Amino acid sequence: MLLPNNERAIAESGKVRDYLLSVDHPRGCYKSVFFRAIGYSQARWQKLRGDLADIARTTVAVKQADTPFGARYAVVGILRSASGKAYRVRTVWLIVHVGASPRLLTAFPK
Repeated sequence: MLLPNNERAIAESGKVRDYLLSVDHPRGCYKSVFFRAIGYSQARWQKLRGDLADIARTTVAVKQADTPFGARYAVVGILRSASGKAYRVRTVWLIVHVGASPRLLTAFPK
């Protein structure tokens, strides 16, 4: 099953630029080491946002849980470095109610 409403998946700028790619974020800094090592940067954060949204649109999703905040889904996909090397990543998405756009919660190497 694909992520519900996958064509409207949202990876917000703050989540990508200021969390996943930030060397200063208390938790995101550890993830930024991986994303930066495979060629992503804060200066070109839109590339990572687009690549994560592509994973959400095209890859099988697994529902993890219904939470008080909405339904949480995991989607494992592939990111390619500039050299073409493939890296598996797990993305986690939240859908706050039926029909809502999925919002990126986090991403990390698998």
